[in-house]
Amino acid sequence: MTRIYKQYNVTVTSTTPSWRPASGTATSFTQGGGILTNNFRDVTAPYYEAFYTKKIVTDYSSSLLAPDIGSFGSHLFFGSGHAASNDNSIIVLTPTLTNMSFIRITNPTPWFGTGTDSTTKTNNSIAQLGDAGGKLAAYWADALPAIQADPAVSAVHSYSMLAVIPAANGGATYGSLFTPNAGGGKQGPATTAGVSYYGDGAHICDIASLTTPTANLWRRAATFLTGSEGWISTHYAAHVPSSNRVYYMHRNTPILYYYNVATDAWGQSSGTPFSGAAAGYDFDAGLFVHVPSRNLLVFLTRFNATLQIQWMDVSVANPTLGGTATLSQTIHLKAWVNQNEAWRHAFWCPDTNKLIVSKTLVSAGGAYDATGVWEIDIPTTLTNTWTATRVTPAGMNIPWLDRSWQSFVYYPAMRTSLMLHTAQDTGTPDTVYAYSPAGT
Repeated sequence: MTRIYKQYNVTVTSTTPSWRPASGTATSFTQGGGILTNNFRDVTAPYYEAFYTKKIVTDYSSSLLAPDIGSFGSHLFFGSGHAASNDNSIIVLTPTLTNMSFIRITNPTPWFGTGTDSTTKTNNSIAQLGDAGGKLAAYWADALPAIQADPAVSAVHSYSMLAVIPAANGGATYGSLFTPNAGGGKQGPATTAGVSYYGDGAHICDIASLTTPTANLWRRAATFLTGSEGWISTHYAAHVPSSNRVYYMHRNTPILYYYNVATDAWGQSSGTPFSGAAAGYDFDAGLFVHVPSRNLLVFLTRFNATLQIQWMDVSVANPTLGGTATLSQTIHLKAWVNQNEAWRHAFWCPDTNKLIVSKTLVSAGGAYDATGVWEIDIPTTLTNTWTATRVTPAGMNIPWLDRSWQSFVYYPAMRTSLMLHTAQDTGTPDTVYAYSPAGT
């Protein structure tokens, strides 16, 4: 059996990993149990501290599918920044037929050198880079040439703003990571006389090798249209292969921008954007989901502690808000109180043509739903009711954490989803959760 997924440009055969949970079930793999071969912290660069490197996972940052890395694709992690760490490593979780492993595919910037003494490791991890730190290029918030030859972007809370450009759409051999914003590292942003040290311009890392981190170089993309959109708020992005655009929106100013991969230029849709800044929305929720079979870009977010879904047609040059979905049932999410209640937990399953939503509550104001997820059908007529059904996959029992942005990522090539919900810095082994939706 062979299936082709245009969204990811991958061909799927009937061979799937031996450890894949059966359709409609879930499981977990803890390091040391035979499937997860190492911990996230184990791939920390020797001149950084693992305690801070794991914040790429834990602090206001997300992950996504890199379809060209490995036989089935890989889970790509990039983030940290601000109150977390300077570590700008790209780390992937790569599954195989028999196991899965974390691999660091870039070297983090040696802001203070490559020494392995505690002082150098601590400075690389958390010392100030901008202003008095003297390590960053103003406006771009990337490494000065004297520190690193390529303009490596400084670490940033990645929220929901990452996108991978596949090789088939102009990315490098193993794809290219696109981030529309830089964060100035652990102490950013910092300013002197109005000079900003968080980034207005997008950056791209071209992944040319899985074994030689120095071959995977960062470059600057186009200057942003209107100046910085700010780093300390939620950002959303998604790559749409049919137009080869990365659509991007910032919570503070919900304008729909797009980055044209082919021309290295920003544009702005003249249509009505998604909502996001009105009363009832918050800073720590939301994501874009591309639904290629329907030519839709779907925005899922939290509104007054419930799930809200909006859509727009991205087959046109200037996408505009199509409407807000009417759900058959109210799906409750934890209310935003103190910037720790993160939510971005949804994916599109092309095998079942459903949106899968998790990290919900069992009732309004209640506990997290550890054993269930929601399947949402997109109707043929989008203004009709979107049917939402709670299902309880056998084996699912997830200890959801308030502040984690890490969610399930679906792998079409093996018809299952994976999630590293948090990462440990010492002692405790990491756990990866796996869930195969019913019908896969």
